[in-house]
Amino acid sequence: MLYSKEVQKAIRQIKSPYPKLKVSVVEYPGMLSLRIYESNITEFSPMEHITIMEYLHTMKAIIESFGIKCDLEGAEGI
Repeated sequence: MLYSKEVQKAIRQIKSPYPKLKVSVVEYPGMLSLRIYESNITEFSPMEHITIMEYLHTMKAIIESFGIKCDLEGAEGI
């Protein structure tokens, strides 16, 4: 299991920039992915998108610091 309690704890220490932002961590064989939802992301302004991308990049870097490959993915719905 890649999404261990240690990884979960490290990710939770990063405060989301927006309470309404929904990000799911999805486990695939050999990697984790941070999933954002199109219907959710459209609620935010272009300037807020920049902050969201910085937040996702920080989350990705923390996951990768555990030696786990991580990617970002978009999905429809929520």
